[in-house]
Amino acid sequence: TIAFLDTEWKGEDPDRVMTELAIVNVAYDPLDDEIVGVLEEYAMEAGDKLEPATARALLERAHRVVAHNASSDQTLLDRELPGLEKRKWACSLYGIGWRQLTGVRSAGQQSLVARAGLRVEQDHHALADAHDLRRLLAQKHDDGRTYLRHMLDSETAFC
Repeated sequence: TIAFLDTEWKGEDPDRVMTELAIVNVAYDPLDDEIVGVLEEYAMEAGDKLEPATARALLERAHRVVAHNASSDQTLLDRELPGLEKRKWACSLYGIGWRQLTGVRSAGQQSLVARAGLRVEQDHHALADAHDLRRLLAQKHDDGRTYLRHMLDSETAFC
């Protein structure tokens, strides 16, 4: 089980406040290198109150938590949901050699999604961004491996 996670926030550190949180747990088959399907998801949208037990349960069921620029999301979750195992985090921004694999200059999620020919669900909303990241990392590179596999094989991916 892999959790694709995204947050939105307002303010600047150290006063940054999480305004949205999305967690999309998927089944990943490492032998076939494919995301088999979405198992469950949780979304705290702007104006909603965080449901800590629900969010924590989804994250604890995941073998890996994947976020684009994971350290930023991890900092927010450490404040809101302390005690989550840091070893579970993987970063798709820094854990994949996007420039070497695709030739892009910018490894921003929206740029990568567009380059992959995927339609962006909705800019800068946590649930849409989590699903966009899931769809992006499910794409196969020319070498036949998914970008998710590239990240999981990378030593620089884990926070």
